[in-house]
Amino acid sequence: MKWIKRGAIALLVLALIGGVVFWGKIQDIRALQNYAAVFEPENLDENFRTLHQIYPSISIPQSEPVAEFVSNPDPDVIPETYSFNGSDEPVGQLFERFHWTGLIVLKDGELIHEAYARGNTDKTHHIEFSVTSH
Repeated sequence: MKWIKRGAIALLVLALIGGVVFWGKIQDIRALQNYAAVFEPENLDENFRTLHQIYPSISIPQSEPVAEFVSNPDPDVIPETYSFNGSDEPVGQLFERFHWTGLIVLKDGELIHEAYARGNTDKTHHIEFSVTSH
């Protein structure tokens, strides 16, 4: 019976020492698991909107002068359908097919089209990819 108690105490001491020695690695693994959870499909949109609150971030002050876009909506700029793999699809399906959260079209310095999806608006934070093209 003595040996069982001593063995249990020895295991407990080893576990405590291991926890202290590997504490940094354990925290790294937890951080990696939390970061990976950001990309879970059911939470992705909300996480991208609030990523600046979840992880350390900085605000970069805007430079002067700030140019405002003149809004001049053109209802004909986006067609009703597009061709994909040989069939015509409704343009509205582009947001779902490609997981878009928004689309803005500028022409000659004017905002001519603006649309949002997946819970986003013109007021929500966005992570931008491929934002320039001509």
